[in-house]
This record gives sequence, C-alpha cells and structure tokens, in this order.
Amino acid sequence: MTKQSESYGASEDLVVEITAIQPRLYGFILKRLADHEQALEVLQNTNLVLCRKAGEFQKGSSFAAWAFTIAKFHSTWNLHLRRGDCAVLGYDDPCRGTCAMHSRLDFARRDSLLGGSSR
Repeated sequence: MTKQSESYGASEDLVVEITAIQPRLYGFILKRLADHEQALEVLQNTNLVLCRKAGEFQKGSSFAAWAFTIAKFHSTWNLHLRRGDCAVLGYDDPCRGTCAMHSRLDFARRDSLLGGSSR
C-alpha cells in the first residue's frame, strides 16, 4: 500500500472524483442492468467499494477506469444473481442459487472478493 499522501484515503479529492463520476457510472450500470432500482443499488455498492478501497488507488492513474471496473464487476454480479447463473457463482447445482440461504452466501462470497462486508 502507498503512503496516504500518494493515495486518496478519505480525502476531499476522493469525494470530488466520486461525485464527478456519478452520472457516468449510473448510465453505465443502467445500460447493463436495464432496471432503475437495481442500477441505483449497484451504484451505491460501487460507491461503498470505492470508499473502502480508496487507500489502494494511486493518484495519477485513471480514477474513471478504476471506478468503471468496480461498477462492471458489481453489475455483472447482479446480473448473474438475477439470472441464477450458478456455474458463474461457483455452484454445481442450479437450484442452489435460487434459495435465500444461498443468496446470502453469494453476498458473502462477493464481499470476501471485494474485501468488505455486506450491508
């Protein structure tokens, strides 16, 4: 990890970057999901990850590319959950992705990949 002065951390610069990119991120997510409510939820989750992982982002590299990569991951994850694509989620049995217990496991798996905790 880089020194705080070389990364965003919880700085004002991060807030400016995240605020500036919101319309573009929302449009990107909405185009992928075609559902307003789902797009807002994915945008919110994307913003949380951007904040949590801000210390890992190096100033000077493309913030937009980083943010869109995270948004793409969350959008794809959301689509797979909605479709019940169990193979993509790591399940052999297609029925496992449909029950509430496995949905919670899906969120836990997603959060472990992202280094955060769900809700």
